[in-house]
Amino acid sequence: MCTNAFPNDGSEWYDFQSLGNLPPYSCEFDLDIDNPISFRRPPGTDDFQVIELPLRSALETMEEGDQYSLNPARWNKVARDLSEGWCYHPWMSAVPGGRPTLQDGRHRIVSMMKLLGMASAPFIVEPEHVAAVKAWPAFQL
Repeated sequence: MCTNAFPNDGSEWYDFQSLGNLPPYSCEFDLDIDNPISFRRPPGTDDFQVIELPLRSALETMEEGDQYSLNPARWNKVARDLSEGWCYHPWMSAVPGGRPTLQDGRHRIVSMMKLLGMASAPFIVEPEHVAAVKAWPAFQL
């Protein structure tokens, strides 16, 4: 299901509060859940390691009130990228003390879960945080 009801100028944010409340994607994109996604490194992350992580657990490293606070313009940009068969890696980091925290990629994570039914994806992680991220109990696949 798709819609063109949300503004696409990036000016509005909505707290959808759950995966089930997320909006449909823009009707201008065709998503094929049977085709694998090609993941790309964001600029400046060539030395980061790639680690497969569970999407829901990665999203849950954010504050609960922020997890589903989304911008429809970004949501549609991710849907466009996914319809073209690619996506930037989400970025997982760690705070002092070793607790993982999502650095970048909330819109990608919820899009992969909602639109493609994915349960895990490859994330980029700074070399100094790889051990903490790999050791986090919620990330054991």
